[in-house]
Amino acid sequence: MPKEKIILIYVQDFLGNDEYHKGYVPEDLNIPLGILYLGTYLNRYGFDILLLDTRLYKEDNFFKFLYIELIKDPLLVGLSVMTPSIRNALKITRFIKSYFKKIYTVWGGVHPTLYPDSTIRNENIDFLIVNEGEKSLLSLARYLRGNINKIGSIPNLVFIYENQIIKNEVSNPAELKDIGIPDYKILDIDRYTSRLISHRYIRRQIEVITSRGCIHRCAFCINSVINNKYRDEPIEQTLKNIDILINDYNIEHIFFMDEDFFINRNKIRYLLPELKKRKISWESNCRADYINPSYIDNKFLKEIKESGCIKLRMGLESGSQKILDLLDKDITIQKSMEAVKSLTKYGILPSASFMMGMPEEELIDIIKTLKLILKLYMINPKIEIIGPLIFRPYPGGKLFLKCQEEGLRIPQALDEWSDFYIHNLLEEYRYGLPWFSYSWIFKKVYLFLGYLRLVWKRKLFRYLSIPMIKFHIITKLKFINVDYAIYKCIKKIKSFFNYG
Repeated sequence: MPKEKIILIYVQDFLGNDEYHKGYVPEDLNIPLGILYLGTYLNRYGFDILLLDTRLYKEDNFFKFLYIELIKDPLLVGLSVMTPSIRNALKITRFIKSYFKKIYTVWGGVHPTLYPDSTIRNENIDFLIVNEGEKSLLSLARYLRGNINKIGSIPNLVFIYENQIIKNEVSNPAELKDIGIPDYKILDIDRYTSRLISHRYIRRQIEVITSRGCIHRCAFCINSVINNKYRDEPIEQTLKNIDILINDYNIEHIFFMDEDFFINRNKIRYLLPELKKRKISWESNCRADYINPSYIDNKFLKEIKESGCIKLRMGLESGSQKILDLLDKDITIQKSMEAVKSLTKYGILPSASFMMGMPEEELIDIIKTLKLILKLYMINPKIEIIGPLIFRPYPGGKLFLKCQEEGLRIPQALDEWSDFYIHNLLEEYRYGLPWFSYSWIFKKVYLFLGYLRLVWKRKLFRYLSIPMIKFHIITKLKFINVDYAIYKCIKKIKSFFNYG
């Protein structure tokens, strides 16, 4: 009798403490939408699906549970793998093959898509699926079950045949109307919905996507490397999904994780009154340059607020126009500031993310970023500032090539990647990034921003005009546990801000 069971694993860190077993899940534990969509699609065609998330298990318990499931002889085990999770993905794959050599292993996700050759050469990995995987994984499962005769007809598949790497044709991504709504019954949704908002309030919140891909050309983004085509789902599908979440799972807040949520303005205009009827709060990503009189004007912002929006997240990236142009962001510093002002005016919390450590970035560019952050705090003291995060170069883009020219070393084997993360290059290059001459500034920037957040949180704005800011905080306010290193950092950097 054909095997019907498929195990899909979202690979991240294993559970390291007991926080996850309390009455809520930490805010950064998002629902694993990738394997949820894959599992939903396969389940629709008759396969029995088990979804596993390593973040929910201590390591020993995970492997004990996995072993019990492997004894049931599943058709295949699929792993969703990003570069930082390679170490654990290799542990899991070796474990499977050490006990059950005949069970097929399939890797998908960002890293196999970017590095198919070095990934498929690992002896414990049978197949890769690059780019999006719903239709390809279904075809592979049917092939392994005996329903499809030719493995060469399966799109996006990578495998080894007679010691040669075979890469099947890459197909266009599926339309979202064909993929459908996630089936939340195939995972324990309560492990992802209860979010601690404050020490007194727990909110039922979940992430939703209504589109995939992006039309913009940001040079640092994975979409610009793999050319991920933009597609959105029908509005009726979006509303049906929202109604299921509200009625069946008592969801109070939705984070629309679309990379470009406001690209289809007509769809959003139709969606807003529907969200208002359902009386839930929500947030999403938004480009700063969308907030202008010709696209998202004041009337539109008012409608957004009245529909329940409490936060819009924007990637502002840098306070240097030179760096914004290098990144192909197609925005200006002025547009970023105007966007924050407009959101503040209508009571929508602005969230702004930044980066640093790009090739060709100078010290003055980082100082400009800090100066912009300070100005944004002055516009809205409650603004959420994320980063600046250290730049990660994705293979294939122009910034990646610049980093390679400056000495970036890329591991050649999958095992090497388990000890070397692009997102953690400071551990590899302890004396600085090879393409960036000012790595010493990173810690000082974080110290400075930590101090700045402290100032705004404690509403000590008036002290920003005093030259010896730190001295006054320590001696006059008797502030507790403030590191003296912050004072040295501020003293060194603050001259750039023309204080006092």
